Amino acid sequence: MNTTDSALQTLLDIELPPPPPDYSAVIFITLCAVVISAIGLYLLRHRLWSQRARARRGLRRERALLRRGSLDGRSAAYRIAATLRAGLGLSCVSPSTPLPAPLATQRDRWERFVDTLHRARYSPAPCSAREQERLFIDAEFWLRRWP
Repeated sequence: MNTTDSALQTLLDIELPPPPPDYSAVIFITLCAVVISAIGLYLLRHRLWSQRARARRGLRRERALLRRGSLDGRSAAYRIAATLRAGLGLSCVSPSTPLPAPLATQRDRWERFVDTLHRARYSPAPCSAREQERLFIDAEFWLRRWP
């Protein structure tokens, strides 16, 4: 019996090594940070470099040129039409352009905008500063709201 007691005594003296560190929380947090960063970069890329974002920046640039006097009203109207066509992916800007379903209730506003745009481009008399400003405001509206 003495030998079993001494064997048990030696087993009790053994110290186990410390458990390995638990990295699961660190891995989870790192994985979440990577996923959130990837989503953020995708959204930022989409917001900054999409066709509509470039069109909105172009409109702001053209508006600044018009205010400085570097661009006349007729040229600004042509540029608004070209920018809007590119930003919305349209072949032409006309009153008969089919509007997407969410904007179907805005048909009158679209027709007024296109009519003003056509008058600014094709009329021999220049349009007023107020009409030019309204063209820019409406073009921004359509670029923002078009699905």
